[in-house]
Amino acid sequence: MTSPVTADFGFRCGVRRVKQILRHPFASKLSLEQADEVRRLRRDGAAVADLAARYGIAKSSVSAIVHLHAHVPDGVVRVALPDFEHALLVELAADEDIPVEQFASDLLCEALRSRDW
Repeated sequence: MTSPVTADFGFRCGVRRVKQILRHPFASKLSLEQADEVRRLRRDGAAVADLAARYGIAKSSVSAIVHLHAHVPDGVVRVALPDFEHALLVELAADEDIPVEQFASDLLCEALRSRDW
């Protein structure tokens, strides 16, 4: 099963971001730095409810930040992979003893650099 894809083959693009801004013209309660801190604290084990209370936002907003549906840092590319390809990527990253996100990033960069444009 494939997870839902964002614009253009799963890549988060500028057009989608513009649409989000147009739908939500009000200012965000958090800065990008605070969103990064939310992700770090959640990764370190902080409860979603505690983070929501601490920053004065909804639990669903914390979840959206953690799962990169909101406050997406520059340079982040989301790609939807079918289950088999995702499992293969996880296995290859484990063989290299590096995080799967880093392995995927390195693989994508290598593919982009090796192509004749």
